Amino acid sequence: MNKEFIINDGCLEKYIGEGGDVIIPDEVEEIAPNAFERCVNLVSVSIPNNVYRIGEYAFAECANLVSVKLPYNIDEISSGLFFGCTKLQNVNVPYGVKLIADHAFSWCQSLTHIDLPDSVRSIGVCAFNTCTKLETIHLYDWITHIGEQAFAYCNSLKSVTVPGGFTFVDANAFAFCNNLESVTVPQGAVSLEFGAFAGCRKLKNVTVDESVDLGGERIFQGCPCLADETGFVIVNNVLYEYLGKNIVVSIPDGVTRISEGAFDGCEQLNELHIPNSVSCIGENAFDGRCSLTIFASVDSFAKEYAERNGIDFIFE
Repeated sequence: MNKEFIINDGCLEKYIGEGGDVIIPDEVEEIAPNAFERCVNLVSVSIPNNVYRIGEYAFAECANLVSVKLPYNIDEISSGLFFGCTKLQNVNVPYGVKLIADHAFSWCQSLTHIDLPDSVRSIGVCAFNTCTKLETIHLYDWITHIGEQAFAYCNSLKSVTVPGGFTFVDANAFAFCNNLESVTVPQGAVSLEFGAFAGCRKLKNVTVDESVDLGGERIFQGCPCLADETGFVIVNNVLYEYLGKNIVVSIPDGVTRISEGAFDGCEQLNELHIPNSVSCIGENAFDGRCSLTIFASVDSFAKEYAERNGIDFIFE
């Protein structure tokens, strides 16, 4: 009998050993939730291939865990499985895994690379959040959902190509990736939601296919390197932010939507000229502290917006 493990009917319920390099016995078919949680002396784990399920947070906050060999029979990386494993460097995701669940690799701050198989269909909320050393991630077109904050604060990522297979990118999915420079969103991707790339301060190259729905607000807000020479951050005719300091501002003709918060912090803004091409203005688009007058044509959406929000309007 192995005194390091509490095993009942093939389920490893708890690890009570001293850590180091651990080989799980072949009799184990399932690992219970939290079975190894906070085993601070655990360095590596080898799991036999007959294991078909690993419970939530099974290895969470194992502060010195460096390497894990996962079995081939699992179909998901469960919620919080490696949450807070700050020294984790080597882990395989077997073919057949369909779901990377919520917080699965959150705060794995030593993880530089991970190969996701093309069986993966969904990446959960905060799945790789704050993996600060993650340099590359290949996302196959079969992925249909990237969850909220899934890759937020991944400060070593430099480029991202969103999958083109009917993919929905949820709120703040890649937000605050401080070294992200390039984003490609191809035909086939469905939509980018609120703040998907917000706060990516080095982002300078963005290619988004015209078919992609940019209905989410603040998608590219806080991305100063995307600003043109006049201070506008415009992607596919959506104005996400104005970074200039002018008192009088004219929005370029062709802009169709002004995003929520586009003029945050523009206290000095006094006079705004809006073209007829604008047909949508997000909530709180303008800083409430500015004394604003909107100039636009008498039959424009801008006039309707000004009247509805109590903003002074002059037609031109």
